[in-house]
Amino acid sequence: MFTTAAVRERLSRWDTLAALSDRQKECFLELSSTAANRPVPEHLPTEDGVVADVSGSLSSQLDSIQTSQQFMAWCAEVEAQAESEQDKCYREYISQLSQYRCQCGEMLEEAESALVTLANMRERHQFVSQRTGALHGACQQLMEDQTKLVNLAESISSKLTYFTELDRIGTRLGSPAFSVTSDGFLPLLSRLDECISFTEQNLHYKESQVYLTRFRQYLSRALALVKQHVVSTLRLTTSSVLPKPGAVAVLSENSYAQFYGKFRSSAPKIKALMKEIELRADTAAEYKNLLHDCCHSYVGQRGLLLTSSVHSSLAQITQQHSTDSTALVRAGCDFMCRVCQDEYQLYFHFFSVDSPELKS
Repeated sequence: MFTTAAVRERLSRWDTLAALSDRQKECFLELSSTAANRPVPEHLPTEDGVVADVSGSLSSQLDSIQTSQQFMAWCAEVEAQAESEQDKCYREYISQLSQYRCQCGEMLEEAESALVTLANMRERHQFVSQRTGALHGACQQLMEDQTKLVNLAESISSKLTYFTELDRIGTRLGSPAFSVTSDGFLPLLSRLDECISFTEQNLHYKESQVYLTRFRQYLSRALALVKQHVVSTLRLTTSSVLPKPGAVAVLSENSYAQFYGKFRSSAPKIKALMKEIELRADTAAEYKNLLHDCCHSYVGQRGLLLTSSVHSSLAQITQQHSTDSTALVRAGCDFMCRVCQDEYQLYFHFFSVDSPELKS
C-alpha cells in the first residue's frame, strides 16, 4: 500500500507525467460540464434546507482546509463516505441475505427435528402396529379357546345331566303322590332308559358303575310299580264281577256285560302302559319279564273268572242236547268259538302283541 505522502507526490507530478492531448482536454471539459449539470439522485433529499445544510457543511469543511495535506485527507474522507454510500445497498442486501441464511438454518434445523420426530413416530407406529397385531392374534386365540371351553362345558353339562337325573328320579319314585297313572311316569321311564343306555356306553367314566346300578334299581322299582298296578287292577276288576260264593254264573248274552264290560272299561290305562313295555321288551330283559308277568296275570284272572262259568255253560249245553250228538257238537263248538273270539278281542284291549299265554 502507498502512503499518503507518496500519493500526494504522485498527484503533484500527474500533469507532467500524464499530459493530456487537446482532444482529451475537450472531452474532459464536456464531462465536467455534464457532471456539473447532472440531476440530483432520487434517494437524496431535494429540499432546499437539506441542500443548504449539505452545502453549508461542505463550505465549512473547505474553509477549514489550509494545506494540501488536509485537502488530501478531506478527499480521502469524502471518497470513503461516497464508497460507503454506494455500498450501503449491498451491505443491506448482505444483511438481508445473512438474515435469510439464519432463517434457512433455523428452518433446516426445524426440518431435521421434524424428520427425527417423524422417524420416532414411524418407529412407534411400527411398534404399535406389531403390538396391535400381536394383541389381535392373542384375542383371536382367546376367542377360539373360549369357544372350545364353552363347547367343552356344554358337552360336560349335557353328559352330567344323565348323572344329575339320579336324584330327581329317586325323589319322584319315592313320592307318595307319584304313581304309574301320573302324567310324568312314562317320560320318567323314558329318561331312565336314556340314562341307563348312556351309562352303559360310558363305563370308563368315574363311578359310572355305581350310577348304572342305582339306575337299574330305580328301573326295577318303576317296573314293580307297573306290575303292581296292572295286577291289582286286574284282580280288583275280577273280584267285582265274580259270582258270589255258592252261585254259578252261566255265559249268555245277558251276562256279556258282566264278564267283558268292566274289563274293557279298565283296559285303556293298562294298554297305554303295556304299549310302552312292549316297545322296550326286545331291548331289555326287565321289560320282557314284566310283559310276561302282566300277560300271565291277565290270563290267570280271566281263567279264574271264566273257568266255572264255561264249565257250567258246557254242562247246560250237554243237558239241552243230550239226545242229539250232532246238535251238541254244533252248540258246543259255537259256544267255544264265541268265547275264544271274545277273549281274543278282549286281550287286544289290554295288549298290542301276541303272547304265548294265548296258546296255553
